[in-house]
Amino acid sequence: MKIKCIYKSWDALPDYFFMDSGMEKEEFDNYKHIDYHLDLGKEYIVYAMTIRDNFFWYCLYETNESKYPTWKPSPFFEVIDSRTSQYWIYSYQKLENDVPVTPIITFSEWANNHPIFYHKLVRLEAPELTVFTQYKELMDVEFE
Repeated sequence: MKIKCIYKSWDALPDYFFMDSGMEKEEFDNYKHIDYHLDLGKEYIVYAMTIRDNFFWYCLYETNESKYPTWKPSPFFEVIDSRTSQYWIYSYQKLENDVPVTPIITFSEWANNHPIFYHKLVRLEAPELTVFTQYKELMDVEFE
């Protein structure tokens, strides 16, 4: 899947987004201080997707120098290649204390060990970083 950045902040989103989301604009106040480090017009490859706060979040690399991918809100992007990766599967993690399930769409090693895989990836642990790098290279070629 390939996407293109069309917004960089919640304040830039059109008002209809908030109406269509079923949430009030004020409910997004906790996100407004976040700098998502995105470049308008830049195309990104999506390496995983999840759903949080009633919309998709994409996991992507901010820059070529990034050490690991980070989650970005889908309203900031338009989809330019809607094909899903041939390496993706769907999975979900039931969290404790009656917290709703967390769905994820990504390659099996991550999907079947979510959210532990991402936690280890961010910490740059060797096994997870190696597995992720292999799939990243495959998906980069897939969406050239």
